[in-house]
Amino acid sequence: MRDISKEITSYKSAKDVAKELHIKPVTLKKYSLLIEKMSKGNVMFERSGDRSRLYTDTDVTLIRRTLDTRDQNDLSYKKAVESVLKEEKIMDATDDMGNVATPATLENDLDGTIKSLFAAMNEQNAQINQLVKANKDLAKSNEKLANQVQELFEERKLIEEYKKEDQKQKRWWSFFNNENRK
Repeated sequence: MRDISKEITSYKSAKDVAKELHIKPVTLKKYSLLIEKMSKGNVMFERSGDRSRLYTDTDVTLIRRTLDTRDQNDLSYKKAVESVLKEEKIMDATDDMGNVATPATLENDLDGTIKSLFAAMNEQNAQINQLVKANKDLAKSNEKLANQVQELFEERKLIEEYKKEDQKQKRWWSFFNNENRK
């Protein structure tokens, strides 16, 4: 049986989040507005029936990081939000105009990355195929060379056998010739 409790998103009220972060609700509202505005819709906080914001644990973490960045680096609210959005890759870090990487831009970048990865894979497959062919050719060449070496050894044995036989024949004849001379 699967655990559906992890599939259900729990939301916290603005009052509870402000209390958890040790800030005033008006400060939380200021950060929330700034995050939604600067992310150009990439981050949108859920709303309740009365239009008040609701926050997930992920939203709270994002706001907490923004607060920590502001305090640690002595930044303005806007600069702190911009820094965290860039770190989270919600906002394009290379764009000095504060433009946001839209889902369409991210999708195009992803498509380009996927295409370049497939091109690299195809190139590697072609190189692998060339190496496999070269390896097969080398194996055939090695087999041919081994056969030639084997033939040379066999020929050498035959030559040595002929020499031995020739020497036996010379000895017999030489023996016979020596007796006739005496």
